[in-house]
Amino acid sequence: MCIRDRHEARDRYEEGLAGTLARPSAIIEKEGYLTHEGKTLPARDRLTEVIAFAKRIEAASVGMAFCMGLKREARAIASVLRDHGIVVESVQCKCGAIDKCDLGLPKEVKLGDCDAFEAACNPLLQAELLNQAKTTFNLVVGLCIGHDMLFTHYSKAPVSTLIVKDRQTGHNPLASVYSAYHHGKG
Repeated sequence: MCIRDRHEARDRYEEGLAGTLARPSAIIEKEGYLTHEGKTLPARDRLTEVIAFAKRIEAASVGMAFCMGLKREARAIASVLRDHGIVVESVQCKCGAIDKCDLGLPKEVKLGDCDAFEAACNPLLQAELLNQAKTTFNLVVGLCIGHDMLFTHYSKAPVSTLIVKDRQTGHNPLASVYSAYHHGKG
């Protein structure tokens, strides 16, 4: 896609996926704020916006590709979405049970016993299973860096991130941005 000017860019929002998602996104953005005593304040958290967006676009189902380290959170997210009448299809990262060594990696890459089976994350199969489920859009819930990119690339449905994997900060990567530790480090 080559866009030469802002008019051509604007025109692209009349067609295809851009036309389907841009207007509801703008409405959800507006609804995400309230005005109180002349100040604009946030009114919604991200999960509430996912629910509002799914309803606004009349999503038949929402897919969720999640890290098994966040299975409790994924279960809670799916429960909340279902409580709002949204059909959820979910698939965890270790689906397919491919040993890390079968990906051409040395056994020293394994987190546990180097000689024991250790499943690798499988974002390609996660994407394919949600493609087969024909989800309207998919959510990334804590996939590792790289795995999230592969999942997004191979997903036929549009993808949004609900939770970013950040083991050290409790999945809050902005904590690192705000931390003095990283300032001045090169």
